[in-house]
Amino acid sequence: METLSFKNVLKNNISKLTITLVILIVLQFIGLVIPILISNLSEIKELRQGLNIGLYLILLLILEPILKLIYGISSRSLQSSITKEIQNFILNLILKMKLSNFKNSNNFLKIISEDPKIIGSSIVMIITSSISEIFKIMILLKISSIHWIFGVIYLIGIICIIFLDNFCSKFIKESKRKAKKNDETVNYILINSLSGIKEIKSFNFNIKEYLLKKLTANNNVHLKKDFIKEFFIEIKNILLTIITLISIIIGGFLIIYYGLHVSKILLIFLYKEKIFSIVKDISEIKNSKIDLALCKERIYNLSNNEKFPKNIFGNKDLNLAKGKIEFKNVTYGIDKEKPIIKNISLEIKPKSIVAFVGHSGCGKTSLLNLIMNYESINSGSLKLDDLEVKDITENSLRENISMVQQAPIIFNISFKNNLLLAKPNASDEEIHHACKLACIDDLIDALPKKYNSIIGKDIVLSGGQKQRLAIARALLKKSSILLMDEATSALDSITQQKVMNSVKRSNKTILIVAHRLSTIKDCDKIFVMAKGKLVSSGSHNYLIKHSSEYRKLYNAEKIK
Repeated sequence: METLSFKNVLKNNISKLTITLVILIVLQFIGLVIPILISNLSEIKELRQGLNIGLYLILLLILEPILKLIYGISSRSLQSSITKEIQNFILNLILKMKLSNFKNSNNFLKIISEDPKIIGSSIVMIITSSISEIFKIMILLKISSIHWIFGVIYLIGIICIIFLDNFCSKFIKESKRKAKKNDETVNYILINSLSGIKEIKSFNFNIKEYLLKKLTANNNVHLKKDFIKEFFIEIKNILLTIITLISIIIGGFLIIYYGLHVSKILLIFLYKEKIFSIVKDISEIKNSKIDLALCKERIYNLSNNEKFPKNIFGNKDLNLAKGKIEFKNVTYGIDKEKPIIKNISLEIKPKSIVAFVGHSGCGKTSLLNLIMNYESINSGSLKLDDLEVKDITENSLRENISMVQQAPIIFNISFKNNLLLAKPNASDEEIHHACKLACIDDLIDALPKKYNSIIGKDIVLSGGQKQRLAIARALLKKSSILLMDEATSALDSITQQKVMNSVKRSNKTILIVAHRLSTIKDCDKIFVMAKGKLVSSGSHNYLIKHSSEYRKLYNAEKIK
């Protein structure tokens, strides 16, 4: 199981961390010296002494904001680098997951986009605040040297607030956890509702009250979280006010009755904000640790193979695959007690064209997913060119197989860039040829910007147009094996026939999942599936004569 090591993350960013810390230490030293110079001004007896102190003071006051600006840039750069590294780690985990993990993929969105930022800011906050605390402890010692009673007062106040923070942190942590979980649930509901707006409108579903109820409940969770946080902040503010009042009273008493110089009291009050910020820093460190723990817990869950199973790949390269595919006693199912594929054995010869037919849910698409190693078989053997699929490297497996799905993902970039995703070094001639084979070239050539037209901006594609573009992308890839899962379901019969004729001439091993049996009649072999089992196989003519299941499917289509 891959684990996230913050130590390694910092090690990889050591130069930026070092620069940030050096600037911070200089800033803290300046913050320590400036109040001393200001208090010394009240004790000067000679003009020259005052001018020297004033000159140093001006230089430091000019230098301080400049260094703060540089520190801000440096710390943000460090935070950004940490965030990027965490995002890279999370993306690697997610891309290795099996398809079954993505039924509710919206939950991954915040983990990818928000958690790395929180981790980056929290790590920087914990380190920099810890350095700041060292200098503020030095300030506390300086105040104690003026008079021990001030040190005792501030120390007692700090201890009280630390105990208060420890007490309230568990409430804050729990409220944040509930709010985060509630956000994920509500976002999932909203995304599903908005993506299904067509069905909602067509059936006139009364979804408004349901959504408002969920949103109100989510708002209440956040209000409770904010109230808990603000409540404890106000209690701390009251405690700090009490400490300030006690210091003022004792300071006045020491000036009147013990002749303590005003400059000493002035220094104490100039340091007051820094002393009080000890508590703030401790609180921020505590809250950052809470945020860090929550994010790390979610990322740890992603790493957990039991909660989020990962794809298993080997170290054997599949170079220029011939295209032979063999299933031997293969059983598969997410729930092993209820397998989707049941003890299937079949062999597909190189460069052959085969089809899988059967009622919805019989396991046709699952077979293709197993070949792509999107999911792992429970038992049996699945081989490509006599190599177990699980032993093949991910890159060589992906390079040798193209897959076109019923609802392909077409990105809102140009036609050309969509196609280049399959083959980054493809020439314009290759791109045009692939589009011609997929019968999408006429559509693209009719546009003013042609292949540079932006999808979603210059043109909105229909389902059939998306399928043809996806087929062109698959043909451009020049892989040895082509998997087509209802890849032409949105095309009219004439266009579908043209596209399929081009595909069948592509000299690949082709596996077709289809409900339109008219499109696969001339396949080399047709596999008929029912309830996860292979019930018969052969040519169209053979199956019409010998397979009752195939005849039912074929006759049902003829009636339609």
